[in-house]
Amino acid sequence: MMRDLYAIAREYVRLMTDDTSKRGPKCLLLDRFTTTAVSMVTPRSTLLQRGVYLFQRIDGNRGERLQDVQAIVFIRPCEKSIKALETELQQPRFKSYNIYFSNVTEIKFLRRLAKADKHELVRVIQECYLDFHLVDAHLFTCDLLGCCGRDSLHQWNPSAFDESASVLHAVVNAMGCTPAFRFQSSSPMCEALASQVRKMCGHAAATPDRTLVLVLDRRDDPVTPLLAPWTYQAMIHECIEIKNGTVRFNAEGSEQQLQLISGQDDFYRSIMFLFYEDYILKIKALFDDAKQRRNVVGETVEEMKKFVQSLPELRETVEKARKHVALAHMLKQQVNKRSWMDQNGILDAELSIIETWDHSTSLSEVLRITESPDVDPIDKLRVALLHLLRHESKKSKDLGILTNALSKALVSSENIEVLKLLLLYCGKGASGRKSDCFNAASTSLFKRQAELDAGITHTPLLAQTLDNIAKGKIDDSKYKVVKTEEKQAKATGPPRNIILFMVGGTTYEESSIVDKFNEENRGSVKAILGSTYVHNMASFLKEIKLCTQPQ
Repeated sequence: MMRDLYAIAREYVRLMTDDTSKRGPKCLLLDRFTTTAVSMVTPRSTLLQRGVYLFQRIDGNRGERLQDVQAIVFIRPCEKSIKALETELQQPRFKSYNIYFSNVTEIKFLRRLAKADKHELVRVIQECYLDFHLVDAHLFTCDLLGCCGRDSLHQWNPSAFDESASVLHAVVNAMGCTPAFRFQSSSPMCEALASQVRKMCGHAAATPDRTLVLVLDRRDDPVTPLLAPWTYQAMIHECIEIKNGTVRFNAEGSEQQLQLISGQDDFYRSIMFLFYEDYILKIKALFDDAKQRRNVVGETVEEMKKFVQSLPELRETVEKARKHVALAHMLKQQVNKRSWMDQNGILDAELSIIETWDHSTSLSEVLRITESPDVDPIDKLRVALLHLLRHESKKSKDLGILTNALSKALVSSENIEVLKLLLLYCGKGASGRKSDCFNAASTSLFKRQAELDAGITHTPLLAQTLDNIAKGKIDDSKYKVVKTEEKQAKATGPPRNIILFMVGGTTYEESSIVDKFNEENRGSVKAILGSTYVHNMASFLKEIKLCTQPQ
């Protein structure tokens, strides 16, 4: 059974920073990418305990010479970082250099570094496969938008293709597995990526180790990123945006910056997939606990000593409470301001569009929402796009009506343009998608969270895919095997490890599906999810624009 991504990443960082041969003060030299990678894995306080007192960018301004300090270099094996490291080795500032690359390194780069190391200060060169943006224990991303090329929606943007292949290859290497590769047969982009990563993995063993890499296309399920989310993590990303484990927002006239990393905040990890009312209750309980513990007064010396000893833990609890109360307050303001839960608001509009096959009823609901002064422009666009997907065959009739309605509703012309681009990007047939997004089977996956009335419980298509894989019922016609290994892939049986990669981006809702799948199948099968990007609605619209408009 494969380990989770946090465990692997922490082991790599520990290997780099906790080596007994590197006693004494250390400096961590990073590039732009690895700076983010390390910050998402290990807090600076932990690195300080290991003797890492300095943090510098190798591609930034060179500082003073520190001849008693050992350098730990962790960079991506790309031209820019290699060139910066060459300069560093030619004009060394540190006592020695231990070099770690985040992915497989080309021989030509190693030769250049050997030539640059005239002072023979390099002690270690090693590959640590941390060449991906770690989001959660089961979620990684390339953090790139605009996958499609200039000429076709079925061809990759070359730089996005290279990046995606490199990231997925690093994950396979980090897992130390020998996978079988499958791809969504309706997507030439999925086939190209799966084939390339299989090629990069070299000559695999005769039989894969019951690990499956499955490459999927976002366009097979364009509904999930358009629906208003109702779980804590997804709502934060939709209303504020989570970027590299950080959220920024204005509160009471000042800008707030909060860290949200599930691997460094157990409380956040415990509530990030809870629904609206549930996570508010959990945050209130945390707040009440912090308030009660803060007001404890010791009457005896023993009680005072116990209280003083608990102060570090108490400070941590208070800070967590302060952070999550601020976020919950911001989300509640957004829900109220944007009429998400109002009677006849966004929730009811989404349910009406999803549950009815009648075109005129659905269109009337969308027009009602566009005329409402209480609904945010982006949410008016949201229901219009859902309607277009629900009734694709009537697009020629609806486009003019919806364009005029959204123009009157003061939706930006740039966003209105997405009405025309949506079906070009992910419409039935045009994108390779053969199924209706709202056929009888998929419509049953939407239901109201009746007991809490807190939103739509939506089960993405990914849930069905995972369930079928775990049961050994994968559809060979829909998810084809990479040609070079068809015989061996079919002989392995149901996989125990599943690496999913979604071309075009995934969502935090789908991340919660993978987390739930892992909990329900603990000890028997485990999945991780990767993608080119983690979307909220705004970034999904940007993806559509980048892929459908001339670059």
